[in-house]
Amino acid sequence: YGQFAWVPAMLQRKFGWSVGEIGWIYGWVLLVSGVAGSACSGWIADRFNARGAYGSQMVVAAVFITLMVPAGILAPLVESADLAIALIGVVVFVYSGANALAGPMLNAIIPNQLRAQSLALYLFTISIVGMGLGPVVVGLFSDYVFTGTDGLNKAIALCAFISIPLAATLLWCAVPCYKKAVLRAEADWAHKM
Repeated sequence: YGQFAWVPAMLQRKFGWSVGEIGWIYGWVLLVSGVAGSACSGWIADRFNARGAYGSQMVVAAVFITLMVPAGILAPLVESADLAIALIGVVVFVYSGANALAGPMLNAIIPNQLRAQSLALYLFTISIVGMGLGPVVVGLFSDYVFTGTDGLNKAIALCAFISIPLAATLLWCAVPCYKKAVLRAEADWAHKM
């Protein structure tokens, strides 16, 4: 979330784009890449699930976040505006794809009577932590660690360097547990029917 919030300021400071240019181009990147990533990840996970690969949503999410590592780190550092936008498009695509799988992942392992509260807790947590802290941390790094004209770019890259590999590692570590939880949930639901 920190990177997404600061992209307009980064494009304005680094490439001299106007607010109108940023809104038009970044808006289209968010729309096209976000929708495509969400649809693509769901389609891939459904194909694996249809072949009996239980827990494939977590694997697909982990792959998508892993693919985000180089693009997320490089996007604020490259010197070409076109390349920066292309890399931001990759980040939006894979992030949206991974994020779109969160609801189905939770629904696959949580009993019906707890789904609404669990999804509400998930959304509350990512909203407070991601949207609340992400942009603030980038701003603090920009103000106090990386001063100068390219401080924001370095702050975004540092936050990406820390958070994205950490997220990918945590997802990959969770894959075996998630697969067991899916199998257990399906066995419980089959037993109740």
